[in-house]
Amino acid sequence: MPLAEIRIDDATWEAATPVRRDEWRTALKELLEEQHVEAAEPLRLLVTVSGGNVVLDCQMLDGQPYTRIELPFQTLSPHFKEYFDICKDMGKLGEGVKSPRLEALDIAKRIAHDEAAELLLHLCSPLQPDHATCRRLFTLLVTLHFDTTRLLLPHHRHDRR
Repeated sequence: MPLAEIRIDDATWEAATPVRRDEWRTALKELLEEQHVEAAEPLRLLVTVSGGNVVLDCQMLDGQPYTRIELPFQTLSPHFKEYFDICKDMGKLGEGVKSPRLEALDIAKRIAHDEAAELLLHLCSPLQPDHATCRRLFTLLVTLHFDTTRLLLPHHRHDRR
């Protein structure tokens, strides 16, 4: 398991509400437990929100730097917007779980999630993550960028395959 630990920077963590921290814990746990990254030895990952970027700082367990990846919000922004707009539309429907409109939006959300994961595969190439890991990373990034705890329908409710 190449990623032994994943943390969010202290300033972001401390500025968040307890509900957002709980959501981040869930996203971090899923990412850590179900990730696949190509590395010769276990790594620590620190996710830092800094200005217009999210920075992924990877270190070996002995503290030696491994790689640093900057993910510009400007590059991710169209994916965030599309994904979040779909989530908001799903929350506004007010229809049952078996609604054809809700199912169509759920499919659109999965496609948007997959497209964002493809971008992250390219941006995170030094870590050689697989597609599923990039999907989980995108989920974490969405929760860092938006306060998804305010959505009427949880954004990750239908993402499990």
